[in-house]
Amino acid sequence: MILSVCGFSFAQSRQELRFQRPLRDLRRSLKQKDAEAVIEALLGNTNRTDLFELEALLRVYEDEYPETLEGFLKKDIKPFEDELGRTSDLKEAIQFSEEVGAPPVLIAFLKGREQQQREKLKRFLEEHRFIGEKASQSPLMKLQEALEDTEWDGKKADRKHVLKKLRKLIKEVAATDYEMKELESGIHEFRRDLRWVPIYLRSFPDLFKLDPRKLWAEYSDPNHPVLKSPYSRLPVVRNKVGFPILFPQQGLFALNETIDQLGKAKDIGKMEELLPQALLASGAVTKASEAKKLGRELVKRHPNYVPVFKKAAEIYKKVTDEEIGLLAVLHPILKEQKDWDKRDCRNFLRTLGH
Repeated sequence: MILSVCGFSFAQSRQELRFQRPLRDLRRSLKQKDAEAVIEALLGNTNRTDLFELEALLRVYEDEYPETLEGFLKKDIKPFEDELGRTSDLKEAIQFSEEVGAPPVLIAFLKGREQQQREKLKRFLEEHRFIGEKASQSPLMKLQEALEDTEWDGKKADRKHVLKKLRKLIKEVAATDYEMKELESGIHEFRRDLRWVPIYLRSFPDLFKLDPRKLWAEYSDPNHPVLKSPYSRLPVVRNKVGFPILFPQQGLFALNETIDQLGKAKDIGKMEELLPQALLASGAVTKASEAKKLGRELVKRHPNYVPVFKKAAEIYKKVTDEEIGLLAVLHPILKEQKDWDKRDCRNFLRTLGH
C-alpha cells in the first residue's frame, strides 16, 4: 500500500500492514458519541478479536524491534483486552443464567456487577487515553507512529522469524503439563495457550497458506458448526507472499473444534463456581449448602452441560498425545519448512494439486 503525506509518498511495509485492520476496527468503535456507546460497539463488533490480533503481532515482533514496539503489549493492549473480557464474561453469565431459569434476584445481582464492570472499563479507557479529551494521544495512535518508525526486515527474514515463533509456541504448549482437574490454571490456561495458534494464522494472513493435505488421523468432526465459522478460514488479503508458511486446513479445523469444546467446558465450570457465590450474595438463598445444590441444578439445565473435568481430560489427551496427538502432528509440519526454499514450497503444493 502507498500512502501520501504532505505531498510525499511512501510504501507501508508488509509487517506494518498487518496491524492496520485491527487498528482500524478498534478506532471505529472508539469514536462513538459517548463512553456507553463505545462499550456497546466494542462488545457488538467483536473488537476483542482485534485486540487478540494486535497481541499476537506484538508477541511476535516486540522482542525483535524493542526500540520502537516494547511496552505496548504489557501497558496498553493486554490490559484493554482483559477489561473488555471481564465485561464480556459478565454479559455471558447473565445470558447463561437467563437461559437456565435462574432466580430473578440473582440475574439482577449479576446485572449490577456487569454495570460496575462497565464503569471500570470506562475509567480504564479514559485513563489510558483510548477515549476522552486526550484521545489524540491514544496508545493506538502512538502504536501507529511506532510502526512507521520501525526499520522492518525483508520478507525472507520476516518469514523465518514468524515461523520460529509459531514453532516455539506449539512446542511449548506440547511440553507444558496442564492440570485438567483445575479450572483456571489448567483447562482455561491450556485453551488460552492453544488458541494463540489460530490467532497467529489470522494475524499474518498474507504469510500463511492453508493447504489441503490429509492428516493421518481424523482430528475433527467434518459436520461441526465451528468449521463453517470465518475463524476457520484466513482473512482475504491482497499481495500475499510468494513463499508462504504452509499449515494444514484440517489442522486449523481441529484446533478450532478443540478450542470450542474446551470453551464450552470452561464456561460450564465457571458457572459452577459463580452461581453458588451469586446465589448467596444476592440473597436468593441463605445457606451455602442450598447455594451449592441449586447452582448445580441450574448449570445442569444448560444445553451445553458436560462433566467439565472428564470432558477436558478427554480433549487434552487427544491433542497432546506424544505420538498421535494433534500437536505432535503439527510441529514436524512446521519444523520441516525451516529449511525450505521457495522451490520446495512450490513443489509440495504441486503434489497436492495446487
